[in-house]
Amino acid sequence: MTTLTMRKKVFIYSYVHGATTSRNGTDSITTTKSTDEFFGLGIVDSVSTNTITFKNDISSMSFPLGASSFLYKVNNTQLDALLLTASSISGSNQLTCNLNVTGLAQDDVVVLVADSSIEGDQIRDYFAKIKLTKTDTNPIELYAINAVVTDSKAHN
Repeated sequence: MTTLTMRKKVFIYSYVHGATTSRNGTDSITTTKSTDEFFGLGIVDSVSTNTITFKNDISSMSFPLGASSFLYKVNNTQLDALLLTASSISGSNQLTCNLNVTGLAQDDVVVLVADSSIEGDQIRDYFAKIKLTKTDTNPIELYAINAVVTDSKAHN
């Protein structure tokens, strides 16, 4: 994650950080992290070596490919790791994976999980972190804290 800050006029902008660890595609997911991005790919029609054929069209979906695009199978209230990444799309409904596909059957639901810090989407909601420090021991009363919020045009 980048820790770049930028000064523009009188404001200082900085990336807002969330989770400090990323998924590695090997553990089941029962809770989400602030850097998780979920992409529901669809329902499996068939599996052949390193290719998953879906019952639905995936060619028009927007999702990342490569080493940070981990595939999971929906299993009730958790996602089970398939130990695979998405490599390429062929045709309208076929996904080629980095390894041979195991652990999937017809009608299973597949989800792709990516890391927003890698994919470039670092925050999608309101966030503020304010630290107040007082250096002496004399009591004071705090009546208000003002914060200026600026709408970002960098979101989807």
